[in-house]
Amino acid sequence: MNLCFQDYVGSDNVDTSLNVQEVSRKITSLRQSWKDTQGRAQMDTPDELFNKYLQLSASLPQDVQEWPLQLCTAYYSALSPSLSEKMALEQFKMPALIMLTTKSKQLEASRVVRAHAATCFKVLEDEESRMNKMLRAMMGSKKGNVMNTQYTKEPQNGPASNNVRMEYRMTVTH
Repeated sequence: MNLCFQDYVGSDNVDTSLNVQEVSRKITSLRQSWKDTQGRAQMDTPDELFNKYLQLSASLPQDVQEWPLQLCTAYYSALSPSLSEKMALEQFKMPALIMLTTKSKQLEASRVVRAHAATCFKVLEDEESRMNKMLRAMMGSKKGNVMNTQYTKEPQNGPASNNVRMEYRMTVTH
């Protein structure tokens, strides 16, 4: 129970009437990227997503043999494609699933995935910020801000080549 108190951020009311299948369905439906009620795209941080998992997992029974899911793999699957790709590039290794025989071990494995996700998320945010600064600096030195991407086929020696070259052209407008 100490592990739940260590991470749990939801209300004190745990809905024990929810059956395992319903809780599992809710857990597996969570996504880092989602749309709000107005249809606007939203992105949770890995920690925000993890807190949603903790709230729902509090309703799961202690006996993990009744669970149709592994919390850490469900969490990893819910991450955005760019974040899970970054984790793979950083040589992330999923905890050994066969060892996750208790609820506390399931939660601990989920914390391992969350820690790697949070680190990679920060790296991706920093990269995006640097790219935005570079683009703003480039656009500041120009008078316009229209970017065009053109795809052209380059002729190659050999039969039926489909090599494609991508060109970025900046059109200056005022």
